[in-house]
Amino acid sequence: MDPCAHPLATPQEQTLDVLTLIDTMLQRAGTDKSRILMATIFMVDLAADYASMNEVWDSWVTQVGEGGVPPSSIQDLLLLIHP
Repeated sequence: MDPCAHPLATPQEQTLDVLTLIDTMLQRAGTDKSRILMATIFMVDLAADYASMNEVWDSWVTQVGEGGVPPSSIQDLLLLIHP
């Protein structure tokens, strides 16, 4: 699964693809998302896509369990490229 293979996918679809890939990689490493300490999310257009990405993210992290939701940082790539 390559999230970049579907550049026209919606923000929700892209987010779900990435989080599914993360679940797969964690499983292969013998662990799961309850062990994530922090997440950094990079977005191309935070203003336009935050709400739709966050809907999928919130659903995914609420399944973490007793460990609680890991802290996250969201970076807007447009601001990093054009300060």
